[in-house]
Amino acid sequence: RHYVFRAVDTPEESRSGENWGLLSYSGNARPQLDTVSIIRTYFPSHFDWAERTYGSGGLNVTYTFHKSDLGTVSVTWGISTSTSTAKVPSERKDGVAIVVNQFGQRARISSIDGIFEVPLLPAQNFRWSHPEGICRVGSPPIIVIESGHDDLLR
Repeated sequence: RHYVFRAVDTPEESRSGENWGLLSYSGNARPQLDTVSIIRTYFPSHFDWAERTYGSGGLNVTYTFHKSDLGTVSVTWGISTSTSTAKVPSERKDGVAIVVNQFGQRARISSIDGIFEVPLLPAQNFRWSHPEGICRVGSPPIIVIESGHDDLLR
C-alpha cells in the first residue's frame, strides 16, 4: 500500500526515506501517481445512485455506482483473513466487463447467469486479536466496469 499526504516530498522526507508525496523531492513520479491516474480513468465522475454490499458471508465488500458516465462501475476488495470471491451483479444475464487491478492491468470477463465472479486476496492488515476481528487494510481492490463504451473493452 502507498499513502499520500502531499504532492511533492519534502527534503527531510527524502533524506529519511519516509516519502509521502505523489512526486519525489527530485520530481520523479512515485507509484501513488499511477493510482491517481487509474482512479481518474476508471472511476465515474458522476452516477445516479450507489450501494454497498457485503458478500461471501462478510468476506468482501463491494461498492457499485449505477448509471454512471462509464456504465455500471463496482469496486470490490477482501476484508477477511481468507481468499474470497465477490459476486458482482451484471446489468445483463450475458454481461461483459473489464476488471482493473491496482496497477491498471485490465482483463475482460463475462458474467455467468448475470453474475461477475471476481477472486479476491485476503485482507493485508487484519487485527487478529480483536474479538470480532477488524480489517484495517483490505485486499488490493478490483474495479469492475460493465460499460457501453467499446473502447474500455478493447
